[in-house]
Amino acid sequence: MEKGFDVNDRLPDGATPLMSAAKNNVIDIAEYLLENGAELDACDEEGWTALMTSASFKHFDMMRFLVEKGANIHARANWGYTVLFYAVIKGSLADVRYLVDKGADANDKNDGDRTVLMDAVTRNDPEMVRFLIERGADVKIRTTENNCCVLGEAARWANAEIVQLLIEHGADVNNVDTMGMTPLLYAATHDNVEAAQMLIENGANLEARERYKGFTPLLYACHLLKPKIIPLLVEKGADLNAKDKKGKTPLGNACKKGGLEIVKYLVEHGAGLQVGKKNVADVVKDKAIKQYLSELP
Repeated sequence: MEKGFDVNDRLPDGATPLMSAAKNNVIDIAEYLLENGAELDACDEEGWTALMTSASFKHFDMMRFLVEKGANIHARANWGYTVLFYAVIKGSLADVRYLVDKGADANDKNDGDRTVLMDAVTRNDPEMVRFLIERGADVKIRTTENNCCVLGEAARWANAEIVQLLIEHGADVNNVDTMGMTPLLYAATHDNVEAAQMLIENGANLEARERYKGFTPLLYACHLLKPKIIPLLVEKGADLNAKDKKGKTPLGNACKKGGLEIVKYLVEHGAGLQVGKKNVADVVKDKAIKQYLSELP
């Protein structure tokens, strides 16, 4: 070590030499710094420690090294994130298991009550989700900001296995967040047929409406032109003639967005052609759709 070198010197953002070693995955330098008095749990202006840095940059050998040296696995960065969040987002099940075995809380949540389980779900990793639940993760927790639940995350990003796993452990298939969105509505917006199928089989409300535009799952799917989920919703009995707050039906929304194939499907399955006292063909602007509708018997 050069004479006068401060092992706890800081960069303008508050980062220490140990954090730099963790970021660059240089274990021998990290060990040298610690042997010469580096603060193991020092944090930068974002609240990050060297341990969080190692996990965030996917340096999990470094993460283990720091934990074995006594790094605080419960330290929280700004907004309440711990090292377990970064391991769940960027690591493997083995990395997550290691931290939980060392005492990390499988039910950990940030300042907004977003949990590590929610982040595991967005990775679409059934084994990680299963492990966290087995180690105490609560599937019923809702975020304080918008009342979102883990099943809502799964409906957007996850497969049927994860959705079923959450339901089996008590997740509410009809949870309503502050926007009026249910898991099935989220599945519709993301065209997640696997999730939607599982939700419907477990009692999800086909006619639930979000608060701003009054969309049901079918209305939303038609508004966003989500082709895969529309047949499922129709086959399961969704109302083909439900109206949103502007009076538009699923057919009206599909017409406005230019979804010719969706329009054809809806018409073939019985969607009404009237918009008030007018035929939808008289008000639609898309030329291809207008021609199709005008040629109907």
